[in-house]
Amino acid sequence: MLIDAGAALAEGAAAAARARAAAAIGITRQLIAGCDGPAPDSDFGITSLNRRRRVLARGRAGEVDWCAAADARRPDHARDQIARASQRGAVAVDLFTAGADELAQDMAVVEASRRGLPIRLADAALAAELARAHPRAAFVCSAPGDALPADAAMDALAARPNVHLDLATCGAVRGAIDAALQRFGPDRLLWGTAARLDVALAQLRALDVIAPGEGVLDNIRWRNALRLYKRLGGEG
Repeated sequence: MLIDAGAALAEGAAAAARARAAAAIGITRQLIAGCDGPAPDSDFGITSLNRRRRVLARGRAGEVDWCAAADARRPDHARDQIARASQRGAVAVDLFTAGADELAQDMAVVEASRRGLPIRLADAALAAELARAHPRAAFVCSAPGDALPADAAMDALAARPNVHLDLATCGAVRGAIDAALQRFGPDRLLWGTAARLDVALAQLRALDVIAPGEGVLDNIRWRNALRLYKRLGGEG
């Protein structure tokens, strides 16, 4: 089993086409996720986004899981969405933090952690800060792109053992993948493909070369995700 740990899933024919392409490179389970863009601008928008994700995942049970979206700018609604999503099968929380104050961010992290859900963030510096403040919470830094964040931010992330890095952040840049592996090691990296399966395939080919060793590639491909997203379930 391979985990597509960063994909926003399409609907209809686009979803079917993506599923076929994903299967061709060995992906057997997908995760509807993504927190790198702007959050919906209302409580209704967040609620609707979560409903859509849940319905899409339910329509492909056993193949697709989903992350709940929560906007820390509205802490009461964020905690409500996290609690509801936890009861309805979400495996993690995409936390939108732009414009939220420190207390509101902390409240959302505490609720997600209390529910056993990892927190996915696009802001590397903030992920490091929150991981330091909440050492018992689990975090994923995931911001699809073509290069890692600045060295200082990466060093701060790597120093927090409760942070995983989604390789979607590295794009297909060989140097970025090498740097991520060196800083985080093979047990804190997630093979995240974002929206482009060609990037996923390029990452796998690079990892075949730079991550030798029995079980190392499997850890990055799926074992780390299975340990982190505890509600995924399934066999390797």
